[in-house]
Amino acid sequence: MRYSVIIPVYNESESLKILYLRLSEVMLRLGEDYEIIFINDGSDDTSLKILESLPQGDSLVIINFAKNRGQSIAYQEGIQKARGEIIITLDADLQNDPSDIPHLIRKLEEGFDVICGWRKSRRDPFLTKILSRIANITRRLLLKEKLHDVNCSLRAYRKKSLAGIDFSHNMYYMLTAILAQRGYRMGEVEVKHYPRKLGKTKFNVGKRMMLTKTLFRFLRNY
Repeated sequence: MRYSVIIPVYNESESLKILYLRLSEVMLRLGEDYEIIFINDGSDDTSLKILESLPQGDSLVIINFAKNRGQSIAYQEGIQKARGEIIITLDADLQNDPSDIPHLIRKLEEGFDVICGWRKSRRDPFLTKILSRIANITRRLLLKEKLHDVNCSLRAYRKKSLAGIDFSHNMYYMLTAILAQRGYRMGEVEVKHYPRKLGKTKFNVGKRMMLTKTLFRFLRNY
């Protein structure tokens, strides 16, 4: 298996069919074996029903959590189940564009271990963009990270770079810092970003506080 695409899902029923069709078209054009792994993270809408209605085959994997366990655990479960040599991650809300995946892969093949998306023209509410900019600046100052957009979910990894990483305590959000600390070669690619048109954003003050706590936990323990 060459590619595994991992997508956590929490109450995104309206976007899933569209995303699956767009993503499948992109992955087929790459011309190599792939799988798309959806992790239903305890959705209480019809997300699981929609996922189960998609064309079933070897390329579709559905993992279902009975209750919401958070994005970090969803990613960890997906990575553990993934068969691909290259792991691709993105959000389920259609703000990421699957057509950017080949650009990430081409950059990865230049000799990098991890390629992160950079939402240079980000299409989010003003407050969200300001808080994200503050977070990026803070992490560059404290962790010496050189990435422009540490919270973009659209990424490509060599699977070996993710071996042995514990994603508990929301450590997915510190993954780029962990990988840099381990000496993996990291790059970034500008990617498209769209305003959310379907479903509801999961970003709120509580999540921002959680991210702050995760940053300080990382600083204490790494």
